[in-house]
Amino acid sequence: MNLKCKNIEGLPTIFASILFPTGGCILSITYLSYWFWQNHLLHSAIESLGGFIAWLMSLVLLKMYRQKQVSPIHMWTSCALIGMGTLDFFHACVYSDITFVWLHSTATVVGGLLFSLTWLPQRGTNTTRSIYLPIIIAFVVFVFGTLSILFPHLLPRMLIEGRFTFVAKALNMSGGILFLTGALHFYIQYRKSEEKEYLIFTMLCILFGMAGLLFEHSQLWDASWWWWHVLRLAAYMIVLSYLFVAYKRFEDSMRKTNEILQGEIIERQMIEEEMERVNNSLETRISERTIELTRNNRQLHLEIEERISVQEELSVFKNLINQSNDAIYVIDPETSRFLDFNEKAIADSGYQREELATMGVVDIETELSEISLWRQLVNDTKAKRGQFFQGKLKTKDGMKLPVEVSYKYITQEKSDYIIAIVRDITERKHMEELLLHAEKLKSIGIMTSGITHEFNNILAIIKGFTLLLEEKYSDHKEVHDKLHIILNSTNDGINIVNRMQEFTRKEQEEISFEPINIEEIIEQVIKFTKPRWTSTAQAKGIKYYVEKRYMKTVPTVRGNGMKLREVILNIFNNALDSMPNGGRISFHIWKNKDNVALSISDTGEGMSKVAQKHIFDPFFSTRKPKRAGLGMSVSYGIIMNHGGNIEVESEVGKGTIITILLPIFKDTRYRDTKLKLKQRLDASNLNILIVDDEQPVCQFLSEFLSEQGQNVTNAYSGSEAIKLLKSETFDLLLCDLIMPEKNGRDVIKVLDTLVKAPKVGLITGWSEKIEIKDMEDLKVDFILRKPFNFSELSRQINDLFNA
Repeated sequence: MNLKCKNIEGLPTIFASILFPTGGCILSITYLSYWFWQNHLLHSAIESLGGFIAWLMSLVLLKMYRQKQVSPIHMWTSCALIGMGTLDFFHACVYSDITFVWLHSTATVVGGLLFSLTWLPQRGTNTTRSIYLPIIIAFVVFVFGTLSILFPHLLPRMLIEGRFTFVAKALNMSGGILFLTGALHFYIQYRKSEEKEYLIFTMLCILFGMAGLLFEHSQLWDASWWWWHVLRLAAYMIVLSYLFVAYKRFEDSMRKTNEILQGEIIERQMIEEEMERVNNSLETRISERTIELTRNNRQLHLEIEERISVQEELSVFKNLINQSNDAIYVIDPETSRFLDFNEKAIADSGYQREELATMGVVDIETELSEISLWRQLVNDTKAKRGQFFQGKLKTKDGMKLPVEVSYKYITQEKSDYIIAIVRDITERKHMEELLLHAEKLKSIGIMTSGITHEFNNILAIIKGFTLLLEEKYSDHKEVHDKLHIILNSTNDGINIVNRMQEFTRKEQEEISFEPINIEEIIEQVIKFTKPRWTSTAQAKGIKYYVEKRYMKTVPTVRGNGMKLREVILNIFNNALDSMPNGGRISFHIWKNKDNVALSISDTGEGMSKVAQKHIFDPFFSTRKPKRAGLGMSVSYGIIMNHGGNIEVESEVGKGTIITILLPIFKDTRYRDTKLKLKQRLDASNLNILIVDDEQPVCQFLSEFLSEQGQNVTNAYSGSEAIKLLKSETFDLLLCDLIMPEKNGRDVIKVLDTLVKAPKVGLITGWSEKIEIKDMEDLKVDFILRKPFNFSELSRQINDLFNA
């Protein structure tokens, strides 16, 4: 129903809908205030007629709704008319008592409520089940009306001395407001679409709404009461007449449409007959043409079979090419453009097939980025009928893939092509790097195995005499402090040797942990490196500044002092290396949950993202060969073994911050088990033979043991020791393992020939465990590795002679 209301304005109709009930009510109250006419028969006829019209309107709307000629909004309109009509029927059937007014009032409320529901979204009314909604409304209202008639004593009081009560007025006024709400929605729809039925229902809702609002100013059977009854009936009849007219127009429109369709059907039949005649003519011509085409088809069939065979061969060849592990390209020699390529080429380059088809060698090969270079390669390939070299392939995501390329120049059907077979050698390069890495480790292992013994002997001499001097000058603070620095430096030297060995050993030695004051470790490193960043730097015109920000009380951490000092020393030296023109290094300590956090920041060159990613890899360095590249990887391993964490933040040109987290020491059961420098020996007057080809080692051991009240004899070779053992009696033999001519093994084996063999302590600078295990067949009571503390030697001797 798409009737446009172009000649009738909506506002005059609305004003008339408001004016008639209001004006009639005012006239009735003013001039007919004493006029009362109680006529149940006429009232019942009016209400019955109104209910009948409401039901009739509802059925017409439902039929038009099912034929999709009205908006889904009219589903609620139909429900409202059914609800009002049903209650009006009940209202017409009762006498003027409580039920009489009650049914009229509830009819107004039900109608107004259902009309106001047109504001709801209409999605729910578009379903097939929505057709049952009017039936449900009718049933509910019928039950409600029946119960109201059967149980009037349960209803609220509606009349007092012929006047309506507050309940009656409230119900009618509420219904009137709801009707006006529905009228507003219909008017908005009218303004949007200008369809006339919206304006008609706007008028209907206004009339019913005004009747509900004016209910308060009327009395039962007075003139105004009769006035709005007549207006409601008139409104019903106007809407009904409009619906019938609209429905009639719709039927006429459908009839005309059917007539037009019938005409089109007849015209189509005539066209089909003409086409049939033409088809018959065409069939004759087609049969003649078919004979000719059959002959041609035989010839074509032979050609197709031959082509299919060729295509099958090409398909098999294409599949084989696509199964290749190498990328294969067919290239135009003149332009370097790709004429064809396999799936591996697409996968390696990262481009889509359509993209790669528009590209050439100069677009993806870094070594041939200019067309002149490509043409030179083509000439060389043509002259040699082939070419082989390694290059880099630029992928779509910007990566440079190392590749191995084999070019072949071919001529096919008077056309020249370049066939390129490109192999991704990323894995091979990676394996080569790993092999190079392994060779470096192997070289370091061989080197460290050879030099460890020599270094440990040197360090043992330095450490031994330093321990003696430190004890001797314990009351001289300045000398004692400098000796302590030498001792710490010696320990760091020992750790450097051990650090190199850690990359060649399969099994790592266990690290002993104790409570460590990290602040003291930092101070030792700063003091140890001071010559480098003060006097040496200032001589070159360079200035370094060292800042320290410590928390008030720094908790002790669980760690190994020597290892932690190595980590901080390595980071400190790296920071100095990154600031060749001077700068600032800051140490900051704070507490982070159960950890002590230490950050070391510098204002140096900083690192790229790639350098940060690989900083903890062995042999990786951001500087040329100043350092071996093991420092940060060893530092990382040390911190991990301490149960901590190490992180790096850096930006090129803005410096680096390295943050270390170390667990706070919480074990209250810990006892300080460090022995004093010079633990007293329980036994005295022991005859001790010291055997070592390094005379200084014999010298400091002899001095230490002599001060302990022992009788010491030195031998500087294995041969000399064997002579002494055969001629004299000793309580203890302290023997080196590696010596020229007669080694420690030879000396110890002689003990089996003696009547009274001494106790044996093996003192060695050799660090390989397999050599020590080989000594298990010898009678060795204890083993000390060089360099060692005197406290270790005293403890071993006490344990041996107190047993």
